[in-house]
Amino acid sequence: MTDKTEKIKRRNKLLEITAWTLATLILIFAFVYFNFLVKEPDYVSYAEGDRCPDFTISCYTGEDETFNLRSSESKVTVLNFWYTTCGPCVAEIPYFNDLQEKYPEEVKVLIIHRVDPAEGEVIKKIEDMGWNGYKAVFAQDDEVFEFGTVSLYHGLGGPKSNPYPMTVILDEDYRITKIRVGGMNYSDLEKEVLKALNN
Repeated sequence: MTDKTEKIKRRNKLLEITAWTLATLILIFAFVYFNFLVKEPDYVSYAEGDRCPDFTISCYTGEDETFNLRSSESKVTVLNFWYTTCGPCVAEIPYFNDLQEKYPEEVKVLIIHRVDPAEGEVIKKIEDMGWNGYKAVFAQDDEVFEFGTVSLYHGLGGPKSNPYPMTVILDEDYRITKIRVGGMNYSDLEKEVLKALNN
């Protein structure tokens, strides 16, 4: 075997060892970084049985219009969290409006788009779907929740992995009676609202 061949073999072996060492170091760094250095944001997350704090969010139903939770006194409040390209979200929105129309004196329904949309995209979806005349109020989630800079969705128990849709039902005393991650049919929705009305 010539010296040249031997040098190439040694160099290749050294490159292989270097590559494995670098890969191992990157994996160790990633493990330490994501498990010990990066912290999840600290915030209070409310659960069923808790009293929801007051909050104010923007609505799509008028210029500079907002919704304040305490303004729905003596009503059950239904919060439905959605986004424009979520098929199950879009499919169930008519149920929420049907509920609002059936119980206008007892229930207030908010259909809340997730944080950071393109505003025109949400308005266009509402128009394209013919939802403009809905009695339910379309609103915008934001990081304005009263107990810290966290979205209403996460503050009310929305998982960090962000599955949508999610529905939260509050009784007349703003107590959370139901948190449902995933779609709802009208029958289940009405049943949960009637439970909240009879609390």
